[in-house]
Amino acid sequence: MLREVASVTIETYRTGYEIVKETNPHTPYQAKFSLAYCVATALLEGTLGLDQFGEERFGAGGVCEPAIAELLGRTHVIVRDDLSAKYPSAWPVRLTVSLNEGAPERASSEHPRGNPENPVSTAELESKFSALVAGRFGADVARSALEALHAIDRCTDMATLLSPLGRLKPAPTYREPIGAPLA
Repeated sequence: MLREVASVTIETYRTGYEIVKETNPHTPYQAKFSLAYCVATALLEGTLGLDQFGEERFGAGGVCEPAIAELLGRTHVIVRDDLSAKYPSAWPVRLTVSLNEGAPERASSEHPRGNPENPVSTAELESKFSALVAGRFGADVARSALEALHAIDRCTDMATLLSPLGRLKPAPTYREPIGAPLA
């Protein structure tokens, strides 16, 4: 797919741009706030989960994954007045993937996934929950935690319901301090 893409153009609103304008993040924390990184990675890898924000993917020069770094060089984030005018009632974005051959692919959204205007299903939330928990504690714990959540309305003692989860010790992970600068 990388060789098929001539360019990626992401159009957004000014307030959103100020938060997500980093185009070559140097840390996982910066990458989480990089619209260009998130789009390029999702296009190339078909997903955007914890693995896409691993510490090993970033360094002093920015993104270490060669294909993503290459696509970032052809990715442009642009502020559009018509989209800025819709904020704050909408958080709009338009995406254009221009191909070397054929017509460009386009998509747009007025509201981010998970907003009341663009909800996610229970199945999607459970899938994301399971992936996040399994990535840190394993698939068995993820299943148990989801079962506990499903039983919460029938539970008379939360300590009993959650006690098996209280003994868990997660693997160490990279965490940048809250409020760390994006530069």
